[in-house]
Amino acid sequence: MFAARAYLEQGLIPDAIVQMAVAAEITLRTSIHQELISRGVSKMKLRELERDITFSHMLNIFLPALYPKTCEADDRIIAAVNELSKARNTFMHSGKCEHTRSTVRRFYENTEKFLRRMETSRQIEPSAL
Repeated sequence: MFAARAYLEQGLIPDAIVQMAVAAEITLRTSIHQELISRGVSKMKLRELERDITFSHMLNIFLPALYPKTCEADDRIIAAVNELSKARNTFMHSGKCEHTRSTVRRFYENTEKFLRRMETSRQIEPSAL
């Protein structure tokens, strides 16, 4: 997130968006993998499936299934991270970025909240389904 903040402060909006999306995806992917492994899913099967699981799948399917309390408490943050992901995809696939600095600042704040919440969820939310 350090790079995202630096890009944002310099007005490099697309670069900031990409860095925030990368931070959110890495954190979410790591959390979900750790949780699935703790529930007995084989590492080999996860590796096979990894190419087919998108960030959207992780955020909108796996996260609510594995961390329901997190999703109940933070549905607005999750919606904001979905919006960030769409902004990243639009930029990466079309080269277009029409977001203002204030919008991206909001992305930054919500991404930080999301990252903190994911860290807290891994520590306190039970792994029993």
